[in-house]
Amino acid sequence: MSRWTRDPFTTNFWPLVMTKIFFITVLFLALSARMAFGLVSGSQLTNQTMATVHSVESSSATSRISVEAMAQAHSVANTSSPWVGLGANYEFNQRVSLGLRGFVPMSQPVDQSTYSVQAYSRIFLRSFRTNEFFFEPDYALNFYKLYPFQSAGGAVGVLNHISQDIAVGASGGLETAHYVIDSVGLERTSNFVVYPKIGFISDFYF
Repeated sequence: MSRWTRDPFTTNFWPLVMTKIFFITVLFLALSARMAFGLVSGSQLTNQTMATVHSVESSSATSRISVEAMAQAHSVANTSSPWVGLGANYEFNQRVSLGLRGFVPMSQPVDQSTYSVQAYSRIFLRSFRTNEFFFEPDYALNFYKLYPFQSAGGAVGVLNHISQDIAVGASGGLETAHYVIDSVGLERTSNFVVYPKIGFISDFYF
């Protein structure tokens, strides 16, 4: 055999090796590109998520108006009549809001019960997940058979935000006034008379 005769094994070996190297290189580049694309996509997703969270936080930090429905019992003047009320609340920030609501009696005869217009402030003390704990001082102008009398009080409560636009909760506290309603009617007392109260709240934000 001539020394210049090519070995078949050697002749087929290097092209095969080069082909494998080529395909391995292409595969490596494809995987690298895929990983890079995944990292970019993950980064974009993270940025979008952070932007969404920031948007929600910014939205919650801005002023909001809510319409409030409330049922309350034993507030001012012992009429033994539950009240139902409707009002509006303006939330300046995540700490303080101001509101105005009116109450009408639910018992009969209604002319023996008290009507009320109440201004209040809601001071949020602490938030835990979707729950907000608050303190609520109030001042009210009440009417019994068209006779007005004033009262003031305070309550503590909690609101549970079941969605971004709806919150429900409960409150309890004390109300005080110089007047009491008994079997005789509306009577002024020398000292302040204190009445317990409990309420159930539904807020609708927009």
